Amino acid sequence: MIEAETELRWQVHPRWGILGFAGIGAVSNDFGKWSSSETIATGGVGLRYLISRRHGMHAGIDLAFSEESEAIYIQFGSAWMRP
Repeated sequence: MIEAETELRWQVHPRWGILGFAGIGAVSNDFGKWSSSETIATGGVGLRYLISRRHGMHAGIDLAFSEESEAIYIQFGSAWMRP
């Protein structure tokens, strides 16, 4: 499996932020034969609200999509490490 993701957030207000994200990935049964694997790209947009300034905790909602489906996610916290 190989996969890459990115997320860009714009803090439009001290408590509110909007973001865009994208990812791409592929899976193969044979490490040397990536040409036979299907590559899937995904992306989406989201909205975040800072629910705890003290802990840097955000909550929000995302709309994600790929070629085959769409999904709505409710987020608490972050999948990314804070600096």
